Amino acid sequence: MIRTILIDEDPDARLLLKTILNENCAEIEIIATESTATEGLGTIIKLDPELVILDIKFRDGDTYELLSNLHPINFNIIFTSSIDSYPIRAMKFAAIDYLLKPVNVLELKAAIFKVQQKIFNVSRYPGNENITESENSNHQYRKIALPTLQGFELVTISDIIRCEARGSYTDFYLVTGQKIMVCHYLKEVEELLKDEAFYRVHHSSLVNLNHVKKYFKGNGGYIIMSDESKVEVSIRKKERFLKQLSRH
Repeated sequence: MIRTILIDEDPDARLLLKTILNENCAEIEIIATESTATEGLGTIIKLDPELVILDIKFRDGDTYELLSNLHPINFNIIFTSSIDSYPIRAMKFAAIDYLLKPVNVLELKAAIFKVQQKIFNVSRYPGNENITESENSNHQYRKIALPTLQGFELVTISDIIRCEARGSYTDFYLVTGQKIMVCHYLKEVEELLKDEAFYRVHHSSLVNLNHVKKYFKGNGGYIIMSDESKVEVSIRKKERFLKQLSRH
């Protein structure tokens, strides 16, 4: 369990955070909630949490200034705010994430997953440590654990046809016809699968070369995947993609 303190002077915001965490993040143990920055920092010193989720602006001070007086900061931080002008300052404290209010469930779950990675050294996402193998080490059974709204879903890598960017999320399309939305950028997914048979053919598309059926010429051209989906190939990616395809 991750011992967590919530600090926000807005009671509705505290209740929303608490509800989301209780309903979606079983690994979180809320050990205290506070409504002021001063009391919150005192509680941090007293209870020594592993994670603090807190707003930035309080009537009794600026969270950044108060945190600057804590040495060392030996806990993880997730900042929340209704203003999007603070992320650069948040980096000073090596914050796990910076979430805009009202807090989105998927974004909060993704941030909590990052905390798990750091505290428990769980299989990193992204990262090849998240790839598991069956007992007989047959490559076709290698799997990855994808963080979803409900928790994690184990997916066989060879069953992934393609991945498509959707803002800060990525949709995984599987041979079963299932689509899984994951709370990470496509760039992170690309890094996760870098040692597998995947290639980024477009800024919004990562494809499994094993599932490419046809390539049609054009400026960049396009490909047809095994599920008959059509994927555009960018002009910039075309030459290298064709080389990768010919080697595969």
